Amino acid sequence: MEPADLKLLSTALKARAPVSAGLAVRESAAMFLINTQLDPGVTINWLERERTAVAWKMEVPGHFKLLDVVCADIPSLASIIGALDIDVEAVDVLFCPDKLGWSGQAKSLDSHTQFMVRAPGTIAFDRPAMLSPMADF
Repeated sequence: MEPADLKLLSTALKARAPVSAGLAVRESAAMFLINTQLDPGVTINWLERERTAVAWKMEVPGHFKLLDVVCADIPSLASIIGALDIDVEAVDVLFCPDKLGWSGQAKSLDSHTQFMVRAPGTIAFDRPAMLSPMADF
């Protein structure tokens, strides 16, 4: 990553809003940056008009996987895809999509990772939920 790109991304990570109101990592700049290096399949694009960094993959033509969105105000999924100027037939959003202005169907992802949460009260999700893979550790 070029120094200017790293500075831009680091600035966006410091000011980022949680990507979901239901479940999101708020401060994970170090893990985000590490994961950009650990997975060579991840593409990071800066969307200037939206002032947004987008982490994504397209391992199969037309199958867009949105991994994370880093900005102060989360844009819609349609805005992200439009700004990337890519042809998309299928979309997987690998975090809770409630801020994307999208009404897709939430499905569980087969994974060996499980949540372990400690809280004073009961925590229950009314739909499948996951953290961005860019927050993996």
